[in-house]
This record gives sequence, structure tokens and C-alpha cells, in this order.
Amino acid sequence: MQQYFATSLTPSQRGTILDELRERVVDRVTERILRHWEQNNALQDEVIERLIDRVLERLGASVQ
Repeated sequence: MQQYFATSLTPSQRGTILDELRERVVDRVTERILRHWEQNNALQDEVIERLIDRVLERLGASVQ
């Protein structure tokens, strides 16, 4: 299968397919997180806190 897709698609087609797959995965993960948050707000707070920490870390790293 890997060989078929590697030879049957142009590089731009492969890029488009990979972008679509990535978008679908992100959408599904987002849906699962939001569904879980409806059941348990403690998880929501923890995820947001960690997300903020990671964004601040990356911003700090890019400034240095």
C-alpha cells in the first residue's frame, strides 16, 4: 500500500492528503476532549493550565 501511494500520487497530492488527515485527527481529538469536558470540568481546567504553560514556554524559547 505504501508503495502504491508513493508512486501513484504526485507530491502535491500527497501533501493535500496528509493535510486532510491531520485536520481530521485534530478535529476528532478536539471533539473527544470537549465531550469529556462536559462530564468533568476538572480536566478542562488542567488542560487549559498546561496549554498556557506550554505556550509560554515556547514564546520564551523563541524570544531567547
